[in-house]
Order: sequence, then C-alpha cells, then structure tokens
Amino acid sequence: MRCDPRRRPWRHRGAARSPFSSAPRSSSWSPGQRWRSSRAPPGPVWRDPRDRSRPEAVVKRYRDIVGDGGSNIVGQVEAQQARLGARLREVRAIIAVVSGKGGVGKSSITANLAGAFALAGARVGVLDADLNGPSMATMLGVRGRTLTVGPAGVEPPAGALGIGVMSMDLLLAGDATPLTWDAPSQAEAHTWRGTMEANALREFLADTAWGPLDVLLLDLPPGTDRLATVTGLVPALSGT
Repeated sequence: MRCDPRRRPWRHRGAARSPFSSAPRSSSWSPGQRWRSSRAPPGPVWRDPRDRSRPEAVVKRYRDIVGDGGSNIVGQVEAQQARLGARLREVRAIIAVVSGKGGVGKSSITANLAGAFALAGARVGVLDADLNGPSMATMLGVRGRTLTVGPAGVEPPAGALGIGVMSMDLLLAGDATPLTWDAPSQAEAHTWRGTMEANALREFLADTAWGPLDVLLLDLPPGTDRLATVTGLVPALSGT
C-alpha cells in the first residue's frame, strides 16, 4: 500500500507521544524555559536538566560523617567495657550455666551450685541474666529487696549463706514479664530479645559492685546461642 504524502503518518492509538506534542499551538518554548501558555500543559512540567537556576537539595552521605557524628557512643561503650574489665579482675572464677531449652532445671542447678560453693567457704555471686524468666532472686531469698547504689556501683543484696544476687526481679515492682515484644514474626522478636539481653548482661556485669569473689555464676536464658554473647563479654570463662 502506497503512502499518501498529503496524509499524516499512521501511528498506533496506544503509542507514546512526544512530550512536545501536547503543547498548545499558542505556546512558545526554548531550552531552559518552562511552557508559556494561557493554560497549563497536561502532566508534569518538563524542565531542562541543564537548567541550574534552583539549587538541588544536599543530602549528607554516610562517608561524609566524621567519627560518630557527635553522639559519643564510642566513648560510652569504651567506658562501660573498662568498668566491666575492672569488675571481673576481682573475680577468680566465672561459670556460665546454660541449657538448650527452658524448664529443665537450669536455675535450680545454679542455686544449688551457689549454695555448695558458699558452704565450702567461697565468696559467691549470682547474676540472673534471664530477662524473660528471672527466678534467682526468689530462689536465694532476696525477692523484694531494695537495691542500693554506693560509690562503687549497685550493691547486690546478700541472700542465703551470704550469696550476692543481681537479677531483673529486683528491678520490677510486680510479677509481670520483664520483656515482651510485639513483632510481625517470631524471628524478629527473637532478634530484638537477644540484643536487649546482651545489653542488659553487659550493664549488670559493669555496674554491679560485686567486690572480691571466688566464684561468679551466670544463669543464662535458655538457648545455646546465648553462650556466644557471654564469651564476647567474658572471654576467660572458667567453665560452662
């Protein structure tokens, strides 16, 4: 079929049009300028990329930030790590009690070990690191005690046989669950819970004035992955 030069070129009805074809006949345009017309053109206004009349928004990139951005978070962590190291230098042996799942008697074993060491004449401290199910304060008879902050830090209350105890139970007014997480999935809740437990364990170890101890027992939450967190904070564990 021959094409009649007097006719317009054929174009599919759904084909894309040039951005200049929608301009009204009464309008005029030149590079670097907007449409000048009595009525606004359809769609967004076209702008020449070479036009630098308006400054673009400047966004600071991560690599442009010097240091910690002024938050001093590095200094805070270093100071806490220094306090933790100073506390643990006064402890002769640190033993972590772990279990693969809950409800198997891990806390009972911790309490019995603490009692056995104390009866043998050792100076014993117990840290209850299970934030979701703390029970050492009840087992060792210090539930409901008031924590005292002295010049050296938080003083752990002495329970049966003079055993020093630090537990999340001592920071709660009632018997409510210390930590609950509303997350879309259990995987996300597990991640947040593990992070908070690691932070709380670091603070308990660094801020508690244990004093000279022969044995410090760590009652960890259920799960073998918690042991990796402890070894990161206490590289020289005496036993698990």
